[in-house]
Amino acid sequence: MSYQGNEGWFPECIVCHCGSVGPIVCLDPTCHDAHGLRPVTPQKTYVAGDLQPDERLIQESSHWWKCCQLCDRRVQADPGAFGPYAICVECFNRFVSRGELPPNKPW
Repeated sequence: MSYQGNEGWFPECIVCHCGSVGPIVCLDPTCHDAHGLRPVTPQKTYVAGDLQPDERLIQESSHWWKCCQLCDRRVQADPGAFGPYAICVECFNRFVSRGELPPNKPW
């Protein structure tokens, strides 16, 4: 987890409202439909000697982005960024376990 001043900061999940979420799923309904009602299991990578879920964080054109775990869509994750929306993988998987597609709008 990061905090608001670090690259990779992501303000919050639209479902649980937890700040600085790890791996994300975008809000594109075509992405959700294409994946179907299957849980998402992010790959794990070593970070500082500890095995952690891969947030798929990249830097390009002087900005930080997190990529959707399903379709690679980029969502801004700059320090102090507010306004980008996504769903954390944990909330996505909770919807899937209930047999429902997650919301695709931030409201």
